[in-house]
Formats: sequence, C-alpha cells, structure tokens
Amino acid sequence: METKKSAVSVIIPTYRRGAQIRVSAAKIQEYLGPEDELILVDQTETPSDETKTFYESLLRDSRVSIYYSAQKSSGQARNTGAFFSRGEVLLFWDDDLEPVGNVVEQHRKWYQKPDVYGVAGCYWGNYLFQPKGNADAWNFAAGHISLRRDVFFQVGGFNTNLVYPFIPEDYELHTRLAKYGGGAR
Repeated sequence: METKKSAVSVIIPTYRRGAQIRVSAAKIQEYLGPEDELILVDQTETPSDETKTFYESLLRDSRVSIYYSAQKSSGQARNTGAFFSRGEVLLFWDDDLEPVGNVVEQHRKWYQKPDVYGVAGCYWGNYLFQPKGNADAWNFAAGHISLRRDVFFQVGGFNTNLVYPFIPEDYELHTRLAKYGGGAR
C-alpha cells in the first residue's frame, strides 16, 4: 500500500531580487508535483521588465500564483503566501537560494512520519544540501524550512511586527514552535 504524498506549497518572498528570483523560482517550479504549488510574494515597488516577463511565463503554469505586497516584511510576505496556500506542507524558501536536488521531495518525505511537524533545511552560502537528519532543529532559518500547514497556523505564523531591515522572524517563530512540542527536525 502506497502512502499518500502530502501536497507542498512552496512560498518565496522576494524584494528587489529579480535576477535571483528568476533562478530560484524556475528551479523550484521544475520540482513541483501535480498537487504542489509555488507562491511568490513580491514586495518590490516596481519589478523590472525582465522580472515581469518572467512572472508572465510562470503564470502559464496553473500551479503558480504571484501576489504583490507594499509592506516590506518577509514575515508578512510568508504569512500571505501561507494564507493563500492549499498544501498540507508549507515550504518557505529564500529568493536567493538555488536548490540542489529535488528539495520539494526531500521535504515531502519527512511528512510521511506523523510525529514530524517541521523540517529545518540546511544551506551553505546560497546552496542547499539537504534537510537535517533526525536531530532536533537548533538553527531554524526561514529561508529553507517547512512546516505542516495546520501547525503553522496553530502557533500564529510569522510575527509581522518584525520588519525590514532587521528581520529575526524565523528565530522568533522557532521559539514558539519549541514550546509546541516534539517533532521538529
């Protein structure tokens, strides 16, 4: 009997990083399964013509949504993406990370275990290696983490009072998740 695969919503906030988002979003799109989705939340005042053209090409894929936000808050952008998401798993990804390997599937496999509610991915510089092993997460950088959607909303999502340029919303969320209980990897 095959285990049902969780649908993954990949959420990428971006701000003034047209060149980077064109690389990261295109790579992530390649890894989407039929039930997955890619949600971009752009906070750029006026995206470049190249970025707009890229967005138009992305939107030809029904699994892709793009939202715009005037507020410069990665926490708000991530919450917006989560609000509009449909997947059971929310994979938050930074716009300047280029995935190495199928990160969507790497995260999805962890959620076949019912006791896992979060996965803290690892990255070196701007390149992802793989999600952490079985150790509890000690570094929870929002640029590459996933959470069960229901848990994300139960703990209140990202703190939107923390705004650009100093944005420690990932560490603050990690503190709240630590109180939630076991199961973060």
